[in-house]
Amino acid sequence: MTGSKWLYLFTSNRSPLYAQDVLNVLAAPAGTRYMFRYDAVYVEDPKGWENIAAGTPVVVIFSLQQQAQYSDPAFIPVRMGEVIKAYAFGSRLFVEFRLTNIVSLAEVTEGSRDSAYAKPVRDFTNYLKERVSTPYGSSAALGAPLPTPVVPGSPWDIKSDQEVLFERAGAYLMRTETFSRARFIRVLSIAEAGATDVLTPTADGVFELHAGHTYELSLLHAQRVAPDKPLPYRIEVDGTTLRTIGRAGFDIASRYDRIVVSISASQPTSGLEDRQTVLTIEPGAGLYGARVEIPIRVLASRTRTAVTAGAQTVGLLMVALASILTSVSSPVRIAAAAVGAVVAATLQALGTAPLRALSLSGGKAGTLSAQAPLGHHGS
Repeated sequence: MTGSKWLYLFTSNRSPLYAQDVLNVLAAPAGTRYMFRYDAVYVEDPKGWENIAAGTPVVVIFSLQQQAQYSDPAFIPVRMGEVIKAYAFGSRLFVEFRLTNIVSLAEVTEGSRDSAYAKPVRDFTNYLKERVSTPYGSSAALGAPLPTPVVPGSPWDIKSDQEVLFERAGAYLMRTETFSRARFIRVLSIAEAGATDVLTPTADGVFELHAGHTYELSLLHAQRVAPDKPLPYRIEVDGTTLRTIGRAGFDIASRYDRIVVSISASQPTSGLEDRQTVLTIEPGAGLYGARVEIPIRVLASRTRTAVTAGAQTVGLLMVALASILTSVSSPVRIAAAAVGAVVAATLQALGTAPLRALSLSGGKAGTLSAQAPLGHHGS
């Protein structure tokens, strides 16, 4: 299963989990990773599955099916990607892929009847069947590429603005019973507050943030009709590595909106370690919508940590010196202790790791022991 072919991944309405994949894939930011899984019986060539080359183009397609196969499936494309790795566990086949562009079908004039969406779906379905094995036969198969750039008469659109294609994909999906009550969101970007450039994930699909900086998470939602009442979405972070500034979530209360949520990346209280965490966006009670997990790596500030360590050393030495210089006049000892106290207070105010208190062991100069640090949150 190698060559210039594309990998077509179908996910259907036959289970809530499969339908959830459609919403999640449509919502996730470009560059992040996703995984599909199949029973071998639903893959066209299971023996060649692990030979699918990394970088093979992927098309994710919603397959609208009938359980008893009374009617033929209809297909709606939602997203493109590229294979990272295809592998097997027993009779189950898995594929990890990197998400790229949102895709959709042809534009339908606003205000048109629902039936106007039927012809583009039928055209794409028939076009696809000529190029690849499709459900009910196969739910994952390699097939001939679709035309890119789009040629006259092409049954899909991959060139329009990504936000337009997101709205249009939702317009097609929400006219199925499966997604008739779904709410559609999309992660637009993560960017440092005040910056114009947006972050792009690393090769392993992780967004890297710098400790001590504030970022803006931008989202878009677009619905066919406005809800009767505000519908809550939650944003979950660990509260230590990442924190939300203000409300940890947002409402869907209109047909469309752009939402910006501020998040801060915290400096570790000690050490130079980068820290891994996950930012989760998920629907609240009574809401059916996408669930997005965004891997985050917070990069520790080496410079700040080094400066802090140096300042701590000075403070510790001054406190220790005040205890050791028993033969020196009281003003000198008091001054040394005062310097150590000022350094400690300054570090605490800056949100760095606290100084360890030093004491004489047995009252003898030069024998020092460290007490446990006070609990403290970095910022």
